[in-house]
Amino acid sequence: MCFRFQKSVCLLLASLVACIACYSPLAFGEDPPTQVVQQSEWEARIEAALDAKGEWAFVDAPLSDVCAAIQEELGIDVVLDVKALEDFGIDSGTPITRSLGGISNRSFLNLLLSETELTYTKHLGALWITTPEKAEARLVTKVYPVGDLLGRDPTLVESQRDHSLLLQTIQANIAPDSWDNVGGPGAIEGIHNAIVVSHTYDIHEQVAELFTVYRDIIADSAAADAQQTLYMLGEDDSSTAIRQALDQPFTAEFKDESLKEVLKSISNKLRIPIVIDIHALEDFGIDSATPISAKFTETRLRFALERILSEMELTYIIRDEVLIITTPSKAEEALLIGLYPVRDLVEIGDDSSIEPRCVRCDFDSLISVIMSTIAPDTWGAVGGPSSIGTLLPVPTIVIAQTQDAHEEIVELLTNLRAAKQSESARTTANEEVDPTALIVRSYPVYAAYNAPDEIVKLIMRASEPGTWDEEAGTFVQGLGMAIVVKHNASGHRQVQKLLSQLGVWSPAGHGRKGFGGGAVPVVGGLQVTPSGERPSPGGFF
Repeated sequence: MCFRFQKSVCLLLASLVACIACYSPLAFGEDPPTQVVQQSEWEARIEAALDAKGEWAFVDAPLSDVCAAIQEELGIDVVLDVKALEDFGIDSGTPITRSLGGISNRSFLNLLLSETELTYTKHLGALWITTPEKAEARLVTKVYPVGDLLGRDPTLVESQRDHSLLLQTIQANIAPDSWDNVGGPGAIEGIHNAIVVSHTYDIHEQVAELFTVYRDIIADSAAADAQQTLYMLGEDDSSTAIRQALDQPFTAEFKDESLKEVLKSISNKLRIPIVIDIHALEDFGIDSATPISAKFTETRLRFALERILSEMELTYIIRDEVLIITTPSKAEEALLIGLYPVRDLVEIGDDSSIEPRCVRCDFDSLISVIMSTIAPDTWGAVGGPSSIGTLLPVPTIVIAQTQDAHEEIVELLTNLRAAKQSESARTTANEEVDPTALIVRSYPVYAAYNAPDEIVKLIMRASEPGTWDEEAGTFVQGLGMAIVVKHNASGHRQVQKLLSQLGVWSPAGHGRKGFGGGAVPVVGGLQVTPSGERPSPGGFF
């Protein structure tokens, strides 16, 4: 392990020496940079071959013959790492049965190799079929320009760079057991406007896609009608088509037909590729010949599938451009990474003058709601495999979870947005009744500041002339560890905005350390809560 770690560090340093001088500060909102580390001709040729679509059919073909057929068909060198396979207990003559078409050669290869727990990498001008352990010994170092993802405050003379969120999110969500901070072989560091990653090719693909998807979120955030809730890594046209098919009405009747035949019928009828994870089912004690009897009339396909599979305690996932029938335990191993733009749900305050940056974000409250209500036993905080992280400058939550959990999270966020819009509409309607009505509210401030009178002075100095008028009945003053304000709705919004920017108050009433509670009515000179208590701070196979 020490050797691999030292090797990673050396690779990082060598790459940095060659690349540090290539970067200049990049402000938020500028066009994203291009890839600095260019692919060699042979790497680009392999990538093009993997991206192309093909038709494949193997029946009890030796693994060595399968590799030879792939080499001939794709026109690239394919090497079967026989020595590594033998050390892993796999024979090059292992029979392979797989028939599938209409998907990329990359996806087909992933499905093919997953049967034998093998993987592929690129090495010495060829595509190598090898073991995960051998692939980890051949780490590749790449430099990713990320200046546009780090955020900048244009009012500062020097650009501030903070790689921590990106680094933490990548390590927590992409192969979390594979990084050197937990004893794995991979290394990742941030420097200047770049992130340097030393890892296997498959991890590089995920890292690059994470950056691409986040850039899409940043670009979409500028649109006034941006409404997309979830951006899923690995999502392509094929995956989208499968999800759309799952929402189509399905009518059929099955009488003692095998699971395999039932799924084949569904695949042919709705033209979606379905794959049975035979090994997972066998390990679970289920035969694909298990008889199925069921009748469906204009039933959404996803409901029909769930009813068929639930009887055998099976489930499905969408991966590698196909719908895979597998066991719940296997589905939990195949976590999907989703990015959720949540500016409207976490941002506190509203300052359009510095729109690109999240002035004050309460991620914790939203994350707490998600983790406590969606698959609560699966999160890393309680020893589960799932993870959750955050990204800025455009407030985004990154989640590695099962497909079912992602669907529940989408529904939760949709409902939260609807509730917030309803409350906003109600508040607006109330304000329209009498926008000049004076309201008395108390704003508890963070105890560490211990100077509410000084905050009052700042509020009065920052306010427009005539804002505070004793004859009109408006005032602002300190009371214990709170600021008491009497003003109309517009005046309160100005005070809330300033307090949020100062970091001494949060309307959330809880969340990140450093915030006090939300504004509460004043009764008899004392702050009270609603309870009366004092507040505290295709094909088929």
